[in-house]
Amino acid sequence: MTKKLLFLLTLVFIFACEEEKKQNTAILSYIPPKTALILKTDNLTKFSEQVNQNSLIASNREFPLVEFFSDEFTNQDFVKISDESLLFMNLIGEKDIALSLISKKIPEIKNLDSIQNKMVESYTYEDIKIEKYSLENTSFHYANLEDLTVISTSNLIVENVIRLHQEPIPVDQGLEKIYNSSTGKSTLIFNNNLAVDVLKIHKNNNSNLLHHTDWSALDIEVTKDKISLDGVTQTLSTKPKIIDIFSDIRPQESKIAHLVPLNATGFYSFTYNDLARLKENIKKYRQQKTIETQTNEILETINEVGIIYSAQTPILALRSIESSLTENTLLSQQNLAKNFRDINIYDFENGNAFAEFLHPLVKQKSFAFYAQLDNFFVFAKDLNAIENIIANYQNRTTLINQPYYQSTLSNLSDQSSILMMALSANFIKNIQKDFDEEIAKSLEKFRVSDYELAAIQMIKDKNFAHVHAVIQKNTEKISEGVAQTQSFKTNHAIANGPFLFTNWRNKTQQILVQDENNVLIAFDHAGKVNWEKKLESEVIGTPQEIDMYNNGRKQLAFTTRDKFYIIEKDGNDVKPFPINFKENITQPLAVFDYDNNHKYRFIVTQNNEITMWDKDGKQVKGFTFNKAKSEVTKTPKHIRIGKKDYILIQEKNGKLNILSRVGKSRVSVNDNIETSTNDWFLYDNKFTTINQAGKLVAVDENGKVTTSRHEYAENSQMTSTNKTLVTLSENKLTIKDKTIELDFGLYTTPQIFYIKDKIYVAVTDLQASKVYVYDSDAELFSGFPVYGNSVITLDNIDNKGSLELVVKGEDNSILMYQL
Repeated sequence: MTKKLLFLLTLVFIFACEEEKKQNTAILSYIPPKTALILKTDNLTKFSEQVNQNSLIASNREFPLVEFFSDEFTNQDFVKISDESLLFMNLIGEKDIALSLISKKIPEIKNLDSIQNKMVESYTYEDIKIEKYSLENTSFHYANLEDLTVISTSNLIVENVIRLHQEPIPVDQGLEKIYNSSTGKSTLIFNNNLAVDVLKIHKNNNSNLLHHTDWSALDIEVTKDKISLDGVTQTLSTKPKIIDIFSDIRPQESKIAHLVPLNATGFYSFTYNDLARLKENIKKYRQQKTIETQTNEILETINEVGIIYSAQTPILALRSIESSLTENTLLSQQNLAKNFRDINIYDFENGNAFAEFLHPLVKQKSFAFYAQLDNFFVFAKDLNAIENIIANYQNRTTLINQPYYQSTLSNLSDQSSILMMALSANFIKNIQKDFDEEIAKSLEKFRVSDYELAAIQMIKDKNFAHVHAVIQKNTEKISEGVAQTQSFKTNHAIANGPFLFTNWRNKTQQILVQDENNVLIAFDHAGKVNWEKKLESEVIGTPQEIDMYNNGRKQLAFTTRDKFYIIEKDGNDVKPFPINFKENITQPLAVFDYDNNHKYRFIVTQNNEITMWDKDGKQVKGFTFNKAKSEVTKTPKHIRIGKKDYILIQEKNGKLNILSRVGKSRVSVNDNIETSTNDWFLYDNKFTTINQAGKLVAVDENGKVTTSRHEYAENSQMTSTNKTLVTLSENKLTIKDKTIELDFGLYTTPQIFYIKDKIYVAVTDLQASKVYVYDSDAELFSGFPVYGNSVITLDNIDNKGSLELVVKGEDNSILMYQL
């Protein structure tokens, strides 16, 4: 129960959810001292109904927050509370949390006869009868005090309220003042410092927000698709709080969202118009006569400072009033660390200076690099973090471009002193490590669905600050797009890949690359290296995934210069592989599974010699085509038409051999076919390719050769399914009969991916580092082109529903995009 109530309180602060109030403080006088949080409502039962009707809550019925309102303390089957009441929380001892309720009228306790597991006990305290109800999984203590009813999970709180009722003490002035300031129908009131104490069970409570002020009162509105809080927060103690740093400083519009990538967990920013006043307020807060001012010149040119949070490392972002002025202040910090996508990244020597000046607003230190993006300047501890910001900024996959950000913004004021936003799904995933095991497991299952963004805004006024908080369902249709979600690096330049290899244990895809030292490296979908395997030479072509034991446990088959490998998911060799060859292997491995029964046949090509092998590493003697008259120029290809199998072997002299399973001639082709780099494909039930001269050549099952009248440019490229022909002639990409004119460049051979009855056509411009992905109607998918420098792989890599695209980025980096 305690952990469930803690989770309730935590989610209150994460998503901001509570209810009602009145201008009469009489009932408030019975709240025990050191109460951390109060929910004031005139109808708790109605509020419980509203909460349960919210779609975010409804999609998470099994979570402690929802269980509490529907199954625990306010279970409408047992207790009905329809009058003014205060629901509050206290810390009992060091760990336990008591949840209590006081009401002016006696709650209706009903339907007890229908409960199988129930027990009612009673005792007397200060002449007042206290009853303990144990109802199924719920137990609470109950007392009626003439004009007041108290219910609590702790008998200590009930006894405390009884004493206050008999011998009242003055209400905390701060609590009374903030209590009377609320005007809405439902109000959450909390003491920030005491709330921190309640949250100490949280493993890693670094909640700077709770130290901003003393008391807060937030009016709450809960509808089907929205939870919003609006109210005030005040500093009532003599010691300054963080919000006091913004006294006499005019709030500004926040624009940091232009930089926030969609793989971030969230951001925090503050604005100012007067650095001198900000500096004086910080000195007062820190009770110091002087503060370090190394960054004074830079901050004079800035009006917004933000921290962008990710799963790896935070990024400091500055928004310049005039970028040229900020550039001038950084002239001494121009040692080039790296150029990334035409953006210079510089070393930064004063890595602790921002925290030394701006603490407690900025606590992060050790910033070692920085870069400029228009009028923004970003600082980070490592290059990867800055590269991620640059990549998403250039790809326009940042928060500012999302409709749910604009929708959330419409619920807030235009200017902010402090603005905090969390990208809900990323945030929930990232905070799991900060909770105990029980709560972390609950968070794993928490579904934010269309509630993409949560926001809290604070605007400093004279003696208080306005607070606005909202999380709402995005009702606008989100156009399909693409966002970079991962970037991971190898120690050496990538020479080959990326390839995919299924991890059969969790159904995710491993991402394989081979570096310039011929090391095969396998990453998981999050960028962690699973294993490395040193090979003697480069992998030839694309490795083929097989299931040689027909049990779902996949293997990977491929050849290098003189070896034929089959490896397991952990990179270990499947015995008796690898098989060694004396002469060089000249074509990628051909893998045939004629009847889809996992009785694989593998063809190894060495110039004009062909050998066929089975999955036991034995040569198949029954395959009679062992040697061509000239060099074999393409990987042997298996094509099935109807119930007939055909094996195509193209020779350099123009001879096309079309063979049966056993290697005997099945179709005689009398014409010599000029070879090209294009493979043979089945298109329109014919064997089809584009030759060196740019002619579309088709061979039917009788060996008849036809050449299309349509002429492509020399060295044109093609790929196809039986119904979809894709060609690339110079800069003209044709999908079926629709042609797109691309920019002139150096393009990879088009790729076709057929996934869940949908066709994706991909091509990469290696000169411009742009990846294009089109649908079968030649329409470019939203968000493309994206940055990339190789052919791509496309699949549901993390096994979570969405498609991910993987491509080589820089020489030693792999990028992952989510469609």
